[in-house]
Amino acid sequence: MTEVLLGFGSKVMFWGGGLLLLGLAVFVHELGHFLAARWLGLKVEVFSIGLGPAVWKYKRKGITYKLCWIPFGGYVMVPQLDPAGMECLQGTAEEPNASLPDASPWKRMVVSVAGPLGNLVLAVVLAYLVFWVQGAVNVAALDTRVGKVLETSEAWKAGLRNGDRILTVNGGKVDDWVKLVTESALAGSGGAATIQFERDGQTHEVEMPLQKDAFHDVYMLTGVEPKLPVVVSEVSAGFPAVQAGIRPGDVLRTVDGQVIWNWDFFVSVIQKKGEAPLTIGITRGTEEHVFEMTPQYDDALGRVLVGITCSSDLLGPGSMFSTPWAQIKGDVFMIKRFLQGMIAPKNKGERAVLAKNTGGPLLILDMFQQAVQSGFAVAASVLRMICVNLAILNLLPIPVLDGGHILFALYETVTRRKPHPRVVAVLVNVCAVLLIGLMLFLVGRDAVNKVKKVRLQREMEQQAK
Repeated sequence: MTEVLLGFGSKVMFWGGGLLLLGLAVFVHELGHFLAARWLGLKVEVFSIGLGPAVWKYKRKGITYKLCWIPFGGYVMVPQLDPAGMECLQGTAEEPNASLPDASPWKRMVVSVAGPLGNLVLAVVLAYLVFWVQGAVNVAALDTRVGKVLETSEAWKAGLRNGDRILTVNGGKVDDWVKLVTESALAGSGGAATIQFERDGQTHEVEMPLQKDAFHDVYMLTGVEPKLPVVVSEVSAGFPAVQAGIRPGDVLRTVDGQVIWNWDFFVSVIQKKGEAPLTIGITRGTEEHVFEMTPQYDDALGRVLVGITCSSDLLGPGSMFSTPWAQIKGDVFMIKRFLQGMIAPKNKGERAVLAKNTGGPLLILDMFQQAVQSGFAVAASVLRMICVNLAILNLLPIPVLDGGHILFALYETVTRRKPHPRVVAVLVNVCAVLLIGLMLFLVGRDAVNKVKKVRLQREMEQQAK
């Protein structure tokens, strides 16, 4: 019973952490609107985190601050900014606003841009935090060099090997591992992709079958792993590595002059050498060193050892870039590729794949709780990706989004007259209904998919037993 309660408590804690992260993304967005409106002298009536009935409410200096039940959204009510019809989403104004002076178009644009800008500022801060926490050694996503190919995979049968650098997938250029995974998933419904790769300065092209991912119902390039930095996490006392001078934090680069593609490759070379002398090249900060040592036979394990324990696991798709700006660039690519696939797909089947795998609020919350469970760097990376997505999507020129406010303000700037209130009201309300309908649909599909994935996970666990 105690273990059950502890497990339930842990789940509640992780889901609570996920809600806090989601709330933070919403908060900084609305805070941007709030601060810009106050700075420009516009009247602010409500600052709300969440939608629906209020859980908590506090009024100070004419502004009502609210925390609402539905955490997937928020708003700042600025009567001089909102076009006609927005009251249907945010509630009615608490005070008459007929006497308020009209806000100029440029002020409305500044307030509208301030929300997405708040998300981008937080994204940059998070990118630097991820960089500082995990260091600059995890550079796999900056390259598409293959570190490991399973000999039982279709990739091996097609001729892909360790050290190959993948250049294109179905003609689409890929220069980091995130793009490689994305393009393979968007290769269409044919179950195969044309892969172009480089080996020893020569370019090769193969037709490679893709394997269907049961969890996401898309075809993926499987059996292939990126070249990951092999970082020394521990050096055992009394073994050759510590005696030679290797320290925790060193990045293994070569063994006997051969490039270390992954941890398995390093171990295999050590075992082949036996108790013969070898050299290990490492990077320590900005310096490079080469150490000589002789592996030592361990009677208990029945094999030779140098006394090094390493880690080479990726923290996650959004955290494996070495620089903060590379992280942001990767996030922008993901949303750009999504919009391109939906509006002007490069390959047959892209739009269907994206539509099938587009998640809603429940999927985002699930991502957050899993990220919290994985640690700070992953949680910060997921929050950064969500912030970048919120910033870009909110700037789309769609009524009811920030981009819609900007569109109306630009129309007034160009034509020197306001758009007709009835036209604005119709556009806003129609888009609001469509957006709410889409959210409800995605919530329902997220719930169904979650049940299917849990059932599939249990079936796989039973088969493994």
